[in-house]
Amino acid sequence: MGSRRLHEACRGPTGRAPADGLRGVEHRDGTEALGAVRIGPTHGDLGPWNLRHDPATDEIALLDWEDYRDEGIQAVDVLNAVFTSLLVLRPEWRERGFGWLFAEAFERDPDLREFIAAGLRRYADETDQEVRALVRLLPVFCVSMIRRIEAQGRSADGMYYGPLLRGLTSREITFEWLG
Repeated sequence: MGSRRLHEACRGPTGRAPADGLRGVEHRDGTEALGAVRIGPTHGDLGPWNLRHDPATDEIALLDWEDYRDEGIQAVDVLNAVFTSLLVLRPEWRERGFGWLFAEAFERDPDLREFIAAGLRRYADETDQEVRALVRLLPVFCVSMIRRIEAQGRSADGMYYGPLLRGLTSREITFEWLG
């Protein structure tokens, strides 16, 4: 499936996402957000390392389709692309840690917050969804990524998803900056 068809599929019907594999989501909004998510084709690992831009045609190609699913929570792809891009935008996280990156993204750095907001707003506008509904899926996104990685026999320790989940569930984040 090409990138254009995957994007167009994001206008698919909403439905109740299966909670299988999401035990452990204890965030006040996370499981409620599953009530009206868009279910459809998902890339499964849509991070900046799996996107290629062709400046000659201005097209974006999606690479690495081994985690593709016919049915999944489509917003997880976008959340993964936006939030793992922070690792590229602020490479100093390697020295300062994931806690630092979390604080930069959610508390201190207005440029990172605007990057997050712009990405989520764009997706929400294109798919007729509410930005705040996407944000409520953040804990679900983290748990689903951790479970996907562990199901492949790999450890998710040392990856961003666990610290992001802990930061989201241990702090009161208002997301007022989303507009």
